Amino acid sequence: MPCGYTCSNLKAGCAFLGLSIAVHAGQGAPAGEPEEPFARDSAIVLEEGEDFLLSAVMSPDGVSAYFATSTAPSQVVKLDLDSFERVNAITLGGGENAPRSAIISPDGAKAWFGTNTTPGRVVEINLVDFERAGDLVLPFGDNVLNTAVIAPDGSAAYFGTGTSPGRVVKVNLDTLELEESIVLPPGEDYLRSSVISPDGSTAYFGTDTFPGQVVKVDLLTFERVDTITLPEGEDRLECAVISPDGSAAWFATNTIPGRIIKVDLTNFERAESLELPHADGPPWAAVIAPDGSAAYFGMGTNPGQVVKVDLQEFERASAIVLEPGEANLTSAVIAPDGSAAYFGNSASPGQIVKVTLPTPPPLPIPGDFNQDGCVDFRDFVILLENWGQEYMGTFMDFGAFVALLENWWRGC
Repeated sequence: MPCGYTCSNLKAGCAFLGLSIAVHAGQGAPAGEPEEPFARDSAIVLEEGEDFLLSAVMSPDGVSAYFATSTAPSQVVKLDLDSFERVNAITLGGGENAPRSAIISPDGAKAWFGTNTTPGRVVEINLVDFERAGDLVLPFGDNVLNTAVIAPDGSAAYFGTGTSPGRVVKVNLDTLELEESIVLPPGEDYLRSSVISPDGSTAYFGTDTFPGQVVKVDLLTFERVDTITLPEGEDRLECAVISPDGSAAWFATNTIPGRIIKVDLTNFERAESLELPHADGPPWAAVIAPDGSAAYFGMGTNPGQVVKVDLQEFERASAIVLEPGEANLTSAVIAPDGSAAYFGNSASPGQIVKVTLPTPPPLPIPGDFNQDGCVDFRDFVILLENWGQEYMGTFMDFGAFVALLENWWRGC
């Protein structure tokens, strides 16, 4: 077994010591210093019994986050992200245990949690009143809801099961009823991670197998379309992110060393692989920057680490090491503006660590020739004084004049 494992799967709620790393808290991992402001900000320690945070969602406005505990029954803990404080918690019903998957409605009014039970259950939470609203008990066989995606319009959810063979379960979220399930071919087992295309037409499920597989499902016809079997060593696809334009996805392996596998979704083929340093440990949670420039992976180490991967260059950019005790990062959400990410860990009681993230500079405004963020009279003067010439990368002609008029007073 790999270093640190005491059982086959931490996220089943068993003990895991994590990969120990010999660096001081706050230092970057061996491959380089973290870039500012990529840094640990602060952490919340939850109340007794609010343990092992395996799934999470964030409100679309970035004001609140909700973390589910891997307990029996589970609890859903609400955080106020403006003050970064625990607000409240709900204890779910009997048998609603250890949610491994979570989704939130586009308007932020409801969330659904998929349980690690046989059969699986989908628990609905009314986030407006913050109370349990109902549940759906699935048929036997639709077990262990490891991963989930939601349609862009919020009408349906698709849960991947931790079964052999794997299944994809479609749930109507308006009525909280099972619509249908797909049973995958033998060998496409133990669905562990998933992403959905921005238009909602296709979902991709990563398997917890040796080697890993990526299964493509057409959501319009609700049929399995194809699968990619990865090379040996690219195993156990624990978490995944998708680019904002839907052209690529990245699946992370629950291995030491961890690997990030890029899949070209246009042609549905494996594109390339990035092997992380051994000291980074296995990646267990992931978020992607809103502009798709970088992904951030929460690692199963003690203390925990957050590794930044530059998705444009497809290389490990930097890493930060958290404080002692902030170990084994198992869930994550990212602010809508990409300014911060929040990582939940597998501890008792659970902890949530806030990490500030680098944010790209704002895009230049057409007509803002002096690049001060405001299109005003000073830009008009620059246009007149430099007519027929290039100024700070813009040629001053009629096109520049039109850009000035169309954006007049923008940003001011």
